[in-house]
Amino acid sequence: MKKVSIFVAPLILVSLATACSKPATDSAPASTASPAAAAAPVVSEKDKNYQEALRLIEANGPADVANAVNLLLKGSDEGHAASKVELAKLYRAGNGVEKNGGEAANLFRAAAQDGSADAAYYLAEMYAAGEGVEKNEGEALNMYLQAGQAGSADAAFKLGEIYQDGKGVAANLGEAKAWFQKAADAGNTQAAEKLKALDAQ
Repeated sequence: MKKVSIFVAPLILVSLATACSKPATDSAPASTASPAAAAAPVVSEKDKNYQEALRLIEANGPADVANAVNLLLKGSDEGHAASKVELAKLYRAGNGVEKNGGEAANLFRAAAQDGSADAAYYLAEMYAAGEGVEKNEGEALNMYLQAGQAGSADAAFKLGEIYQDGKGVAANLGEAKAWFQKAADAGNTQAAEKLKALDAQ
């Protein structure tokens, strides 16, 4: 029995040492993709065209704006809400296209239905002023509310003013403060000043 134990133990150790030193051939190869590449966001063709349109509008050359209009028209036709908003702004201003308030309002309305807070705010402005649409303060208020609830700081500030002054609604300082606070939280400095003034009363 002693002889067996003397020779078996070394064999076991040798076997274990060989197994440990043998390179693993069945393990999956390590990924060579960098973390940055793996986490890179996918940018759609619509978003690329939209960003290029913004760049062209910023360049502000006649050919640049014309090309921007074409890109925004394509994006708008494909249902890209941000493209609708920028195209509407061009129609509203008559920049690169013939000025057309009605077309601007239609595009803003379509983008607002897609959830754009900016579109709802701009459309509210147009209803309030009767620009491109029949003046309608009630519809303006509805659109300001939609925009404010969707996160527009400008709309929240405007709603604060509306409720503070009682424009088309009963004056309500509590509601005014709530909207001014929402606007201030979003970085609107005018709203912060309004809140200070109201608190000082």
